[in-house]
Amino acid sequence: MKTFHLIPLLFLTACSTTPKLALQPQQPPPTADNSAVRYPEIVNVYHVGRYVDPNDGLVMHEQHVVYRVEENTRWDLRPANAAERVLASSMN
Repeated sequence: MKTFHLIPLLFLTACSTTPKLALQPQQPPPTADNSAVRYPEIVNVYHVGRYVDPNDGLVMHEQHVVYRVEENTRWDLRPANAAERVLASSMN
């Protein structure tokens, strides 16, 4: 009779151990300097006070910040040597 009580205990001890996972620290991706081939985008910040929604007079907006992309990114289509000259002059 005693052996039947020990068998469930063996199963419980087998399930109680969990494998330990080794976590690798994540490296941030290298940042590519693409200033020679792309113009950066220009984002302006506007602070808006309280106002009543013009589409619905029952809705009031609290003051908040609005971010607007004024100029989107675009390719730098100048010849490569002209872009290198501009880049070299900005470093001096």
